[in-house]
Order: sequence, then C-alpha cells, then structure tokens
Amino acid sequence: MPVKKILVLLLFILLSLNQEILKCQTDSANFFPQMIEMKNGDIFFGSIVNQGQFATLINNLAGQKIQLMNKDIMMIAQEWNKKPLNFTRIDLVNGEEYTGIVEDYRDTCFIIRDTSGIEMKIPQNKILGFKKLRGNVVNGSLQKFDPNRTKLFLAPTARSLNAGEGYLSDYMIFFPFVAVGISDFAIISGGVSLIPGAENQLVYGNLKFTLFPKDNIGVSTGLFYMTVFSYSAGGVVYGIATIGSDDKAITLGLGNGFTGENGFSENPIIIAGGEIRLSNDVKIISENWIPTNGDDALLSFGLRFFGEHVAGDFGLITNSSLLSESRGFPFIPWLGFTYNFGY
Repeated sequence: MPVKKILVLLLFILLSLNQEILKCQTDSANFFPQMIEMKNGDIFFGSIVNQGQFATLINNLAGQKIQLMNKDIMMIAQEWNKKPLNFTRIDLVNGEEYTGIVEDYRDTCFIIRDTSGIEMKIPQNKILGFKKLRGNVVNGSLQKFDPNRTKLFLAPTARSLNAGEGYLSDYMIFFPFVAVGISDFAIISGGVSLIPGAENQLVYGNLKFTLFPKDNIGVSTGLFYMTVFSYSAGGVVYGIATIGSDDKAITLGLGNGFTGENGFSENPIIIAGGEIRLSNDVKIISENWIPTNGDDALLSFGLRFFGEHVAGDFGLITNSSLLSESRGFPFIPWLGFTYNFGY
C-alpha cells in the first residue's frame, strides 16, 4: 500500500477516535448525576453507593468506584443546579485534560466552553473528575492564581487562607515555616531555625486575623512572637491593610515591637510594600520596614515565580545607610521557597 494511502488511513482512524469522545448518548437522558464537592476543590459527579460514618463510596461517571473521606467532603447535592462551574479542569480517563466553564449537562454529556469560547461536548463516561481552578481569563487564557497571596517576602498581607489551606516555607535555607488556615479568617504559623552549630535556635510563630475580607481590600491584625531557647523573647503586634487585585496591590501597616524585659517600644514601625504582575507566573515584590524614630529603613525588592502550588521568591535587601554609601554592592540576597497545600 502506498505511503500516501497509509497516512490518509491513519488520519481517518485518529479523527474517528476523536469523534468518539464527542459522541453523546440519549438512552440514559433521565439519569442525572449527584455532585460531590470536596474541600480541596475536587468535584465528582456520579451516584452514591454507600455512605458510612467515616467514608462515602461513589460510582463516578466513568463507572469507577471511589472512596471519599467524609471529613474532606464539603457538599453533596442530589442534583446539580446547572449553575456554571467557572474555571474548571476536566480530567479524562485517558489522561487528557481540558480547561473551561462547565455550562450544562444534556444527553449524558457535559457541555464545556473553553477559555477561547469554543463549546465542547464530553460524554460522562469519559470523565474521571473535575477540579476547580483559581484565576481569571485574560486574552483567551487562564491567568494563574498567586498561591503566596498572604505574604510579601516575609511580612504578611491582609489576605487570609481558607480553612484547611496552608503552606510550607523555607527562608534563606535555615528558617523553615509552616502555616495553616484554622478558619477562613485566621492563620496560625510558626517554625524553628536550623542554624548549624548554634547552641540555641530561634523559635517563632505568628497568629493573624482578617477583620475585613473583600475582593480588593482587606484589613488584618496579628501577633508575631519569637524567642531564643532559655535566653530572651520578643515580637511585633501589627495591623495591616492590602488594597488591590491579585495583579496589582499595595500593602500598608503599622507594627509595634516588644520584648519580655522592656515591654512595648515607643516608636512603631511602618510596613509598606506592593506587588505587580509581570506575566502569567511572575510578579515584582517589594517589602519595606521604616522605623518612625529615624533609624535606618530596611528596603527590599525582587521577583516571585509561582505555579499552582509552588512559589519561589528572589529578592535583594538593603538599608538606607548602605544605599547612601557609594562603595561596594549594597544588597544582600533573599531566597524563599513555598509549597502550598489544601486546595
């Protein structure tokens, strides 16, 4: 058989397989799947086989049995109200993925509109599951969501984690940090330094409450506390506000330091910072600490690179005195790495 005929035959087979994915059935139009939404954003459609005290067994749309822990389930809807599921990743049983808005369910098919506006029909038995995505559609593509929205380099923003969300961070290699959202408006975090050869390690923690959470404005207050084993303790009580979107925002706050021996300082510190998105996964970050007693201000700027769960910060730190001097390189590098979980 000539090579040209073989290529045409292979193309016909591939097109036929693709059409099979888009083929919907009408023999089970009366069946309407239940929707199970998980706390981490996963969504399953199917029928409940058994619901026990600790776990729920479901039969998903692809005919697979999946066991879900009850503590991880946010909602079970007997019937989906066909309210569009915005920015959803659709995972198929063959490993393919589609991203778009789930608009409807007809004739055992889900109607999907992708970010460019094209409508697709995907049969239910080809679907493994759904995953809600965070972000916005910009110029026909899904813009990534910054998972490190709750902080600049080290200072907090006024944004909060949702209950059950959290992150693991490491600053300058020797300062690990873990944070968890204990509610939609409160975060508890802390860590212990790992400085080699040090006789005593630094223990630190933070408790932050978001008082006024809105899409483009937030106000928070909190307490950062640190101590050296069997030596001294101190911290900062702060209030902070963040104004702006995920693409562009400013953060302004006021902190008052204290120590166990001397109590609160008479001179608070101004916290000023901001963030500007450069591309889908890169931001400029600035964080500055300005004492009101005239001491040197601590200044920093740099870049944040982020994906769905992982973010890395690289910055340069200096103070006002070093900048005023003309000799040498006035900056100290800053490195931070964060893994976000729970969504």
